[in-house]
Amino acid sequence: MVRIYKCPGCGSEMIYDAGTDRLICPHCGQTRAIDEVEAQEASGYSTGLIGQETADNAGDGMKEYKCPGCGASIVTDEFTAATFCSFCGSPTLIESRVDGKFRPSRILPFKFDKKAAQEKFKTWTGTGFLTPASFKSQAVMDKVSGIYVPYWLYSYDARVDIAADCTREFSQREGNLETITTEHYRVNHTTHGRYENVPYDASEKMPDESMAVLEPFDYSDLRDFKLPYLSGYMAEKYQYSADELGETVRSELAPDVLNASVGTIRGYASVNVIDSDVKFLNETAEYVMCPVWTLNFKYGGKNYPLYMNGQDGKIDGVLPRSKGKTFLLFAGAFTVCFLLSLLMGGIF
Repeated sequence: MVRIYKCPGCGSEMIYDAGTDRLICPHCGQTRAIDEVEAQEASGYSTGLIGQETADNAGDGMKEYKCPGCGASIVTDEFTAATFCSFCGSPTLIESRVDGKFRPSRILPFKFDKKAAQEKFKTWTGTGFLTPASFKSQAVMDKVSGIYVPYWLYSYDARVDIAADCTREFSQREGNLETITTEHYRVNHTTHGRYENVPYDASEKMPDESMAVLEPFDYSDLRDFKLPYLSGYMAEKYQYSADELGETVRSELAPDVLNASVGTIRGYASVNVIDSDVKFLNETAEYVMCPVWTLNFKYGGKNYPLYMNGQDGKIDGVLPRSKGKTFLLFAGAFTVCFLLSLLMGGIF
């Protein structure tokens, strides 16, 4: 089904009110508890508009749906779970994309809304003298959008076996002669550890490097997944299964696990690892959705994507340098150097 949540007061579309557990009507301000909405839907009482998924093939892997609000076509790729009708602007949820094996077990809701995200992006560039002035324009800020990114949270029991050459040093002085004795020990060391909620994004669209910068999210805020949390935001289902990403996650985690284990070998002057074996046992993977604000800034014919953690506001991305401001900066520096050289020449 394709779903739109409607305000019982004025009939406008309701969206998730960031930082709460409620839907809000942007038109009249009425709110409804998400648990209440879910309970009514489960009992058969409709809280909005529901349309059937016609899912016409639009070519190039795209799918076409009908907006239950206005009947216009909504064309998405096969992974989009929440979007907006390009004709009437209604926040539209495609339920089959978050059903069955694609239903997240939990979700991290957005902590702050679009207006707050815009202000955080502006503040982030506040100290950037060379940032183009157009970045803070309303036209650019209107492009800020929130998306729920699919993540796998891996948990492991880890066993690390280490064989190491460790040393201890002793010194002895007799008169002006100092003798240093180094003793070598063969140490076999085993540690066990538990690693919880190791995150890895399961989206092909989102750059892994940027998502890694935004991590970690505060997983203590995870809630049971409910569809209304997606209303008013973009969302996509996972594109990589837990099994497909598992080997990558383990290979990236192994060095950190080994280093942590080596750090528990104490009482020696040096520890040189000769051999090691890292095993991950009892692996589990939980499918969740995490909040990210995005902004794609176009300047000089190039795209500069920015990403923001939807919980704490951490930002990753690179902004271009304004050509005009860069010219003024170098022109000013040249002028200052030139005047100083004249002044110094006049003194001497």
